[in-house]
Amino acid sequence: ADGSYRALTDRATRDEARIVLEHGRPLVFGAARDKGIRLRGLQAEVVAIGPEGAREDELLVHDERADGGALGFLLAQLAAPGFPVPLGVFRAVELPSCEARHAGLVAAAQARHGRGDLQTLLAGGNSWEIG
Repeated sequence: ADGSYRALTDRATRDEARIVLEHGRPLVFGAARDKGIRLRGLQAEVVAIGPEGAREDELLVHDERADGGALGFLLAQLAAPGFPVPLGVFRAVELPSCEARHAGLVAAAQARHGRGDLQTLLAGGNSWEIG
């Protein structure tokens, strides 16, 4: 209740203070949707859109499924007062679950080395004494 997010929620300021991320769409914001985010080299910059400013096809297009995390990282660095705060899905990656990846690793190891035997492991000669 300290007002930290007031600019993002107040009807009078929110369109200027935040940018809603939409997959496949250029990064456009503002009450009149007349501002955007463009890359100049590896740096993001806010630009005006229109005859005296940038064209919409010059703006950064959001791709939540991009390989690597560079775009998501860049978006996470945008902060007020110089940039609108990005809201939405920064990155959506579909990967196997941890359990599925582990099961795959176990199956691959068993295919290479056989199932293994605990008794053979315990009775094996590869041991040492601590004392």
